[in-house]
Amino acid sequence: MNSWTDVAGWTLVHFVWQGAIIGLASAALLRIMRRTSPQIRYVAACAALGAMLTAPLVTAWALSNPVVVSSGVSASGPAPSSARHEPAAPAPRGCEWCDYRPLCGPYEELRTSRIKRQDMLAPLHALRKRV
Repeated sequence: MNSWTDVAGWTLVHFVWQGAIIGLASAALLRIMRRTSPQIRYVAACAALGAMLTAPLVTAWALSNPVVVSSGVSASGPAPSSARHEPAAPAPRGCEWCDYRPLCGPYEELRTSRIKRQDMLAPLHALRKRV
């Protein structure tokens, strides 16, 4: 998948609950305002529609610009595939007890030891030293 398809997909998923909340809030507000003038109710309904228009735009912007904390881990949930990810590199003898070994394969430690740019693994090694 491309990064724009990831963002579009997650934006649609998030809009399901965002639209439901906006719709329920506007329905409750319009029910409370049923004795007010039609012009005021119209403005409230237009504001709800405007919120439904801006919610996916804000969500797409937030998903395309993930927040990165000091450890290099994304704090905004699933990052788009275009975001910079740290390469996977197991600790020495770490694959012996890992549950994901069938997924990675038996030679993951060997594969990651052959990475030409070992400086890319520096943040990962620094994070391991903190733990």
